[in-house]
Amino acid sequence: MHEPRGEYDDSEEDEEDGEGFGHADFADAFEYARTNFHRFSKRHLGQIQRLSAALVFSSNIDESPYAVAFATSTAFADLATSFTREFCSLLGLSAESPLYVAATAGTIALPRLIKFIGATRSKRTEWTTANEMAFETPLPESMTYHSIFVCPVSKEQTTAANPPMILPCGHTLAHDSLRNITKGSKFKCPYCPIEGQIKDARQIIL
Repeated sequence: MHEPRGEYDDSEEDEEDGEGFGHADFADAFEYARTNFHRFSKRHLGQIQRLSAALVFSSNIDESPYAVAFATSTAFADLATSFTREFCSLLGLSAESPLYVAATAGTIALPRLIKFIGATRSKRTEWTTANEMAFETPLPESMTYHSIFVCPVSKEQTTAANPPMILPCGHTLAHDSLRNITKGSKFKCPYCPIEGQIKDARQIIL
């Protein structure tokens, strides 16, 4: 004979079902998130928000919009990829093969380049800028390794020969633009009333 229980305990039923969270599991998950997640909010805010919202569907997580966050079929592969990227990042290395990145970037950019060359030939014009592309290349963020600065005065993209220069006031111009506004050894910032000397300007390394 089974001994009667004085109160209903749903934790065993949750374990037998293998689905959803019990009340104790829900409380533990909420407390863990409240105690620990704030340390990672600056870098992983999106993931934290999704996990927090998933608690609302804790009783039926497999059929919720957040089921993918708890899928385990690709978890180990995703974790291995994440560890590889973080390790390479700490060493200043790319997690992808340089040859693969170059070939992929070229494949993405080539159609636009072919279209541009065809258009310039039909109009009998030439591409005269050797240091930059004459059009924007829609590369994904993962393939963007360097910042790009366009001088607000000349409206031209800076290059190694014409680098960005930060003025003492905090505004930034291209080197050639700074040289053009310099009289003797002094200049006046075109965006504020502060004056400075050319020796006080510093090159920005992108």
